[in-house]
Amino acid sequence: MKNKHKTYILLTLFVAIWSLLAYRLHIAIEPALVQTPPTHLIKDYDLGTSTAKKPLKLHKIDRDPFLGTSYLPKKKKKKIQKKKVVKKNDWPSIRYEGCIRNQEHPKLKIFVVTLNQQQYLMKIGQTFNGVMLTQGDETTIYVKYKGASKKINKP
Repeated sequence: MKNKHKTYILLTLFVAIWSLLAYRLHIAIEPALVQTPPTHLIKDYDLGTSTAKKPLKLHKIDRDPFLGTSYLPKKKKKKIQKKKVVKKNDWPSIRYEGCIRNQEHPKLKIFVVTLNQQQYLMKIGQTFNGVMLTQGDETTIYVKYKGASKKINKP
C-alpha cells in the first residue's frame, strides 16, 4: 500500500510540474495583445522645420583616456652607422723559417719565426713583440697582431 501511495504522490507532482512548464511556454510563445497609444496624445511633428546639421569634425586624439598611453606611433630612431675605420696595422716583418719537432714528444712543435730580422723560437700561444702565434704546421703559420690575423707561408 505504501508503494502505491508514493506512486500517486509522484504522479501528481509530475503532472503539476509539466503542466506549469507547458503553461509558461504557452505564455512566452503567444504574442501579447499590443495596445496602441491613443492618437490624441501624439503631437504633430513638422519634418520641414528641423535645423540644419552641423558638419562633423573629428578631433585628433593624442592619448588613450583609459590607459593614459599615447596613440601616436613611436618614431624609430635612425641608427647612424659608423664607418668602420680600417686601421691599417703596420705589421712587423714576419718570416716563417720552419718547424722543429721533439722526437720524444711528437705533438710538441716549436716554430722558428723571424720578427724584424730577429729569430725567435715560438710555441703555439706565445707572444713576442705583440705578435702571437695562434696555430701552425710544416708549411704555414697563423699569427695575430693587434687583433688582426694573418697567414704566413714558408718560403
